[in-house]
Amino acid sequence: MVARYAFDETAYIVVEFGTGQSVSVSIYDLADNSLIVEDADMTEIGSTGLYKYAFDPGLETPAFKHYLYIASDGASVKHGVLIFGGYPDELDAISATLSETSSRLSNLESVVSGLSSRISDLETEVVAMDADVGELVDFTAGNRVVENNQLIMYTPNGQTEIARFNLFDQAGRPTMTNVYRRERVL
Repeated sequence: MVARYAFDETAYIVVEFGTGQSVSVSIYDLADNSLIVEDADMTEIGSTGLYKYAFDPGLETPAFKHYLYIASDGASVKHGVLIFGGYPDELDAISATLSETSSRLSNLESVVSGLSSRISDLETEVVAMDADVGELVDFTAGNRVVENNQLIMYTPNGQTEIARFNLFDQAGRPTMTNVYRRERVL
């Protein structure tokens, strides 16, 4: 059996022997064949005949290490390989990077949404200002006519009436000359 763990995990070695047995485990570092754990007692899980041993290689930095475990009840032997480091650690790093990237994208999405809303507001303001400027151009560049005590203003084409004012003198009487005040009626 081969089991793979991140460098900082504790591995549980689980082997099956008969229930009620005295089972021990030895662990070797496969890089140099050194004995790391010698005849450590394994604990039976309930009355299942399955025995466990928690192995922590004590790796403090990411490393790629292989260990051989040999478990025995005195009559038979079970063995396997434990691998620490390698792709589980890389997956953790990739997962952390993806999580950070997702968070940044979420923040960026929020900023873009806010900008999109502001751009929409600005477009509305520009449309309103464009209408105001158009009206201002019509008022300043359009034709004007004074008749029947009224000032009538037209667009520059001279066809469309855009405003009409009643004209008054200083005494408040309708007038065509010496206009003191005007009141918009259209």
